[in-house]
Amino acid sequence: MNQYERKLIQTYLRAETDIINEIARLRSLGLADDHAAAALRRVRRILSWMQFNAMKSAACKSPRAAIY
Repeated sequence: MNQYERKLIQTYLRAETDIINEIARLRSLGLADDHAAAALRRVRRILSWMQFNAMKSAACKSPRAAIY
């Protein structure tokens, strides 16, 4: 995984955390909508896809990299 991929994953993790916090805030006010939960699912799906591709790419470059 290169530095660019790590930065993208950090960005998506931050976005996921922000969305979770916003959903919690809206729920505490009784205002949570299904679209907020759907946005979180989309971010998680993108993050999983990115992690999978980064590991696949790392495995192609170095068999040892896939272990980590």
